[in-house]
This record gives sequence, structure tokens and C-alpha cells, in this order.
Amino acid sequence: MGYVGATMPVKMADKVFTANEIPLDQSISFHHEMSMTKGFPSKIFFYCFEPAPVGCETSIM
Repeated sequence: MGYVGATMPVKMADKVFTANEIPLDQSISFHHEMSMTKGFPSKIFFYCFEPAPVGCETSIM
């Protein structure tokens, strides 16, 4: 299945891509990712590049 979306993700490893490439000084409002497409993944995985310095958790909204 080819990529369909607004911007091309960056490949980090085999079958691992970034979610977005927006500059850090900009924010992304809450939204439904790729809601305009008919297809959707059967699984979703999360990767932590840098763990939280305290508390051992990172919020996902």
C-alpha cells in the first residue's frame, strides 16, 4: 500500500517512519489522522526516542 497524505514521512528503520515533520516551533491541533482515507492500519505502534526524565511515563492524547 503506497503512502497517501499531506507530507512524506521520514524512514527511520525498516517499516518505521516518522509521524510528521512539522517544525518544533509550530503546534498541531487535535485532529483525526488521515480521516479522509478509506484504508486504515490494523495495528498501531508507538516508539519513545527519549524517555521521560522522571515519572517513567509519557502522555498520549
